[in-house]
Amino acid sequence: MGYEPAQRMSMYETAKRKELMMELIYYIFDSLLVPLIRSNFYVTESNTHRNALLYFRHDVWRRLVEPALVKFKFTNFEEMQQKLVVELLQKRTLGVSQIRFLPKSIGLRAIANLKRRVQVRTHGTQRLAKSINSVLTPVLDVLNYEKVTYYMQA
Repeated sequence: MGYEPAQRMSMYETAKRKELMMELIYYIFDSLLVPLIRSNFYVTESNTHRNALLYFRHDVWRRLVEPALVKFKFTNFEEMQQKLVVELLQKRTLGVSQIRFLPKSIGLRAIANLKRRVQVRTHGTQRLAKSINSVLTPVLDVLNYEKVTYYMQA
């Protein structure tokens, strides 16, 4: 048994091996690596380090965010009864958004994801509501039209 030269694989076999390898890598990241990192760290980007990810232990992140969250809560929001909140949300189409914080060189910056669709309960059934961006798109289109026509006349 000596050394045998490698045989060329067919294009189909090469593509199938590549597909299987990509599925294995996806599985490793999706089922093992990401949950392991998520369970031990809060991962976020930063204002000062654009393309870098920052990893904070959960207890450290909580100590960083709590003062900013308290300040944000008292300066930007007022507390409402849950019953009133449910009534208001059922009447309006705009919806709500979750906020998250990005670390800055001094302090934190609040970010709201307006593309995210939230689940709402209407008449006893759960459904996905429209995102805030999709609800506001016609308004943006009208404002852009007005801006364009204004500058064309000037």
